[in-house]
Amino acid sequence: VYKADEVAKNLQKKGTACYDDIVAEFGREILDPEEELDRNKLAEIIFSDPQKLQRLNQIVHPAVREYLLSHIEEERKKQTQYMIIEAALLLEEGYDEICNEIWYIYASEEVRKERLMRSRGYGEEKVAQIMASQLSEDVFRSRCSASVENNRDFEDTMRQIGELLE
Repeated sequence: VYKADEVAKNLQKKGTACYDDIVAEFGREILDPEEELDRNKLAEIIFSDPQKLQRLNQIVHPAVREYLLSHIEEERKKQTQYMIIEAALLLEEGYDEICNEIWYIYASEEVRKERLMRSRGYGEEKVAQIMASQLSEDVFRSRCSASVENNRDFEDTMRQIGELLE
């Protein structure tokens, strides 16, 4: 299982090409005292301006894709049965072109809002900005080969995934 968010965070650490490009684009005010990216400051900038969000995506996502493509090839050589990529922007970044299947793991808008506010400490305005930048449910449903409802507990979600894998 490869989590694109974790890959992206690793590719944005101080000393990497992504880090240098992000700092050049958004300025040193997005850095914390240790000179790592301050994700909250960066989020304030990108989620209030769609062009800045697009620019960040243009910096980060090609590097993430390149990383994942190299690992797909490694896993093929090892004859790995399943390689799973978990990412919020699978469709936006064209992963449907390199994956055999795309599954839509979805939750209601209210559940998503509550989870973002609880897990990340976001306020309602920031959550609304994030959700406004996402593709619609109709787009996901039309382009994905399977859907998993994720409104309830983790065990229920895992049960559905297990059924799809069978």
